[in-house]
Amino acid sequence: MLHGSKGSFTKYGSDPQEPALIAGGTPDSVRNWGKEAKEFWGKLNASIGGLHVEGRIETLPGNYADFYRNVNEHIAGNEELEVKPEEARTAVWLMELALKIHKEGRSIPVTY
Repeated sequence: MLHGSKGSFTKYGSDPQEPALIAGGTPDSVRNWGKEAKEFWGKLNASIGGLHVEGRIETLPGNYADFYRNVNEHIAGNEELEVKPEEARTAVWLMELALKIHKEGRSIPVTY
């Protein structure tokens, strides 16, 4: 759940790739790999430029294999990293912060 000065975004559920992998699936063997069911799409409630918007935001399908392919190609000197180390560090920091404040039962402002 994210609350900002112009609105809020709420998202439930986890990445659908994990249960698919546990069940033995692969991106090549599962139709619509990484595509999330509509009931798990995020909900946006925002006011921007005098316009109020409420609605569902379709989750972009993920593919872990693309991430690791890109890391391999970067190590081989063929591609730039799509996810930079500082971006990954920020994501981990935000997840750790979210777990901490959830455990403490409070919310805090986050500035970055």
